[in-house]
Amino acid sequence: MLAYASLHHHLTATATATGCAVSLFGARSESRMEPEEVRVGVDFGIDLDEVRRVIDGADVLVVRLSITDRRLLVDARTNDEFGPMIKVVEPVNSAQERFRNVKILRPRFRVPQSIMTFHWPRHARALAESGIWDHVARRIVALGWPETSAQCDEAYRELLVSERRVEIEAIQGSERFQTLWPATVNADE
Repeated sequence: MLAYASLHHHLTATATATGCAVSLFGARSESRMEPEEVRVGVDFGIDLDEVRRVIDGADVLVVRLSITDRRLLVDARTNDEFGPMIKVVEPVNSAQERFRNVKILRPRFRVPQSIMTFHWPRHARALAESGIWDHVARRIVALGWPETSAQCDEAYRELLVSERRVEIEAIQGSERFQTLWPATVNADE
């Protein structure tokens, strides 16, 4: 059984350094993505086959997560000296800033022609449970650079730790979260 969800929340691609957004199905908008209907799996809220196609086709990929504001950056480009990169990075304010950020992180490479991106609507651990994390890791490790397996492990661990920090902050009521019901002490108890 399949459900439907708004593409604007799940799968988008930044097409060029100009910041134009392009959906995976060709719709285009200069600002925000227009909602479109796309088939998604009920279990994970996203079309996992489409996500795999994006992973397989993207030289540079950014995964936006729901719980943490951190992003997973996957750069599959290689040359004679440098292998692929998978890294957890801070969010940016614009597509142009992401392109500059990638250039800073990968100075031996040209600015990418495009950066594919999608929103992962579940916890980071659901990336592993759904098989998507394994798909990303296999693609990067298959490029043949010895350090990539350790990079994958470190990035996944960092995503889990980042999400856990946010969950703890929410429970403890940090500044980023608003308490709906203040704790009160009843003198009679």
